[in-house]
Amino acid sequence: MNRTLAWTAGMLGLSGSLLGAASLSTPFVDVQVENVQPGKVFSVKHSAAEGLALNNLSDAPLRVRIAVLIPSETELRDGAKPIPDTHWVRIEPAEVAIPPQQRAVCRVTLHVPEGRRFRGKYYQASIWSRSEPMQGTQVAFSAGLLSRLRFKTK
Repeated sequence: MNRTLAWTAGMLGLSGSLLGAASLSTPFVDVQVENVQPGKVFSVKHSAAEGLALNNLSDAPLRVRIAVLIPSETELRDGAKPIPDTHWVRIEPAEVAIPPQQRAVCRVTLHVPEGRRFRGKYYQASIWSRSEPMQGTQVAFSAGLLSRLRFKTK
């Protein structure tokens, strides 16, 4: 009985050291901006950072890939319409390596095309940030964050 208990405890300890869990956070959760002028580049600033801040809360390095998505109807808030094209929102860089317990900041810009049909509108985009294991690490679980970006055009 003691041998089985010792073996189980040893395996649990071993699996905990080999398997890491990615832990990712961001203050860029539901960001709203106004006065976006069609035809001009608009830089999205957030109170916590100059763009999309991603915090690696784990003890292992993380590679994070960021993608812009068109939100589904159920994700839309406060009368916003889904962005017609994901190229309206640019994230630079779209992939970052974040050391353990560190932060990376990605620049977020809006590129709404010029034209009357885009003026006076309220749009929403989703930003999907997901971690992937770095080469040489044993991260077994990845993390993902879905942020909401809403903006009004002039």
